[in-house]
Amino acid sequence: MVSEEKKDERKWVGVRISKAMMHQVTELIERHPELAYSTPNDFIRDATRRRIESVFEREMVARANINTLPERVESIIEDAVGEGLAKDLEHELELLLKKVDPKTDPDGFMRGVKKILSSTFGPTMAESIASRIIQESNGEPDGGSEV
Repeated sequence: MVSEEKKDERKWVGVRISKAMMHQVTELIERHPELAYSTPNDFIRDATRRRIESVFEREMVARANINTLPERVESIIEDAVGEGLAKDLEHELELLLKKVDPKTDPDGFMRGVKKILSSTFGPTMAESIASRIIQESNGEPDGGSEV
């Protein structure tokens, strides 16, 4: 007996975008070889992956234990970069807390934290520390990875 439902075992699927958007993607790739996209597909996969990560991060922030977020930020920064550098950032974090209430705007608070971290450590390290803050605020272990 043949099942009425066919299993879709394809590894890849096609996605349709307008010609105008494809033209923009192609132009961008040509104008910016430093981005290292060899094809429009590379660009679209990367853009999709980044958007998915962004949405998941927003969901995690929304589920985070907001009441302990500022303390977690300070603790994880100190753990990641040491007490000396953490003390240097403490003043900037206090200023951020005066501007943005993590209880009412957790996304805005985390954007501010990333901005502070990025100006000191660069965007890659800032993303890594921010991800750890969000994971631990959700009660998830950090997987033992070093930041």
